[in-house]
Amino acid sequence: MSQRKRTSYRKQDLEEAVLAYKNKEMTSVEAAKKYRVPESTIRRHKSNPGEKIGAGRPNLLNDNQEQYLVALIKELEQIGMRTTKSCTLKIVIYSLVNGGGAVNTSGKFQKEQKLERSRKEGFTEEVQVGWFDKLESILTQNNSLMRPGQIYNADESGFADSTQ
Repeated sequence: MSQRKRTSYRKQDLEEAVLAYKNKEMTSVEAAKKYRVPESTIRRHKSNPGEKIGAGRPNLLNDNQEQYLVALIKELEQIGMRTTKSCTLKIVIYSLVNGGGAVNTSGKFQKEQKLERSRKEGFTEEVQVGWFDKLESILTQNNSLMRPGQIYNADESGFADSTQ
C-alpha cells in the first residue's frame, strides 16, 4: 500500500487562500489553483475558523499548560529529582486528569460514553449512603479512620488483604 502524496505549500499561501475564499473574492477551486493549496483544506479552514493553520497534529495542551509543565519538570530537576520518560508521562497524565481531561493510564484520550441504564438506575442515593455507612463502620472497626496509610489496597468489591 502506497502512502498518500502530500502537497507542500506555505502557511502564508494557505492563509491568503482561506481569506480570499471567506471574503468571496474567489471560489475554493480558484483559490486552490492560484495558491496551490488543496480545495478541501481551504473549505475546512473556512468552516472551522478556530482550527490551527500549520503542519502536524493538534496539540493536547494549550500554551499555558505546556509552559506550566515545562517549568514544573525543570523545577523538579533543580531540586534533584531525576525525571525519566515514564515519570514525565505520569506528571502530564496527572495534570490532565486534574485539569478535567478524560485520560486513561496510557495517556490516550478517551471518549465520554453514556452510562448503562442499569448502572444509572441502580446507583440510587440509598445504595450510595449504604456503601458509605458500611465503609465508615469498617474503617471505625479497624481503627483506620485516622490512619489512611494502613489501607493499602481498595477496589470496587471491598478491601483486599493482599496485594496482587
